[in-house]
Amino acid sequence: MSSLLALATAAQMAFVSNPPMLLVSQTVAQSVPNSTFTTITLTNVIYDNYSGYNTGTSQYTFPVSGWYRVSYTVQWSANATPARFGGTANGGSVNMNNTTTANDLPTASGVTSSVSISSVISVNQGLTVIDVLGDQNSGAALNTQVGTSNLTGYNSYLSVRWINQLTPN
Repeated sequence: MSSLLALATAAQMAFVSNPPMLLVSQTVAQSVPNSTFTTITLTNVIYDNYSGYNTGTSQYTFPVSGWYRVSYTVQWSANATPARFGGTANGGSVNMNNTTTANDLPTASGVTSSVSISSVISVNQGLTVIDVLGDQNSGAALNTQVGTSNLTGYNSYLSVRWINQLTPN
């Protein structure tokens, strides 16, 4: 019995020291139509230790149940006309009840803008979620902004990190 406990403890410790994490960014500017929530294409996988991200769909499947910190930024090209939005959706379903959104109103022409959110969510293993969405209402299509750096500060990105296990109610 004690050897099984030691094995479980070793496996748990290995997991805690290497929890699921993802960092993926956009490296090619993307045109987003006016007033249409659009999946932001994030194909530059910087880190995905549990291989949960699908670059073909730009979706993340959670490898284990738990509490996760999910952060994203949608970086927009310069344009001073109305608002920019960003959000996440559950498995590609753009249902505003399941979408966390933020908005930014540019103040001047020639100024790039970004929309960022960071939140903690509880999910069950295998849930495919986290389409990063962008929307804008400038009156015409508007590109996302891509910097010259591989760092996330200039590009749209998604970051996911497991925090803790789910506890029964």
